[in-house]
Amino acid sequence: MLRQVHQQARDCRIFTVGIDRAVNASLLERLAGYGGGHCALVESEDRLDEVLRAVHRRLGAPLLTEVRLEPALEEMAPDTVDLFPGVPLRLGGRWSGPAPAPVVVTGRAPDGQMFRQTLTPVETADSAVRTLWARARARVLDLEHRFAAGADRDPRLADAITAFSLRYG
Repeated sequence: MLRQVHQQARDCRIFTVGIDRAVNASLLERLAGYGGGHCALVESEDRLDEVLRAVHRRLGAPLLTEVRLEPALEEMAPDTVDLFPGVPLRLGGRWSGPAPAPVVVTGRAPDGQMFRQTLTPVETADSAVRTLWARARARVLDLEHRFAAGADRDPRLADAITAFSLRYG
């Protein structure tokens, strides 16, 4: 199923909502990620209206589309995202070596005009950043899903999963 959705969801936005504590959050997040949509999880009906309002905000027209960083981050997925009103936007990835200066955020406005904002990255020596990056990007889940969705079940992916887990704790 993941392979089919990944292949066919390129031009549509997928939104998933998991209701209850026993949902497969990983699957719902992966499905939403393939279509550039959003996954919302709600433990009980008490918060359902609030979560659905947040989903509704994301259903409208984005303020910017194709938001990306230049130069591109390594291991950034997806490559581009859209910015919606009232919804924070995070771009995550990593640099190997010194951080480039400057970094440019680009995107396309609804009228087709290009948006461009120059930023100056700030380096930190805090080792927790590596672990936070690894958890936020869910790289292990990315690898596991690629392994599960792959037709050939490349054994190198299993080694990559183990190596990444050990490296980033």
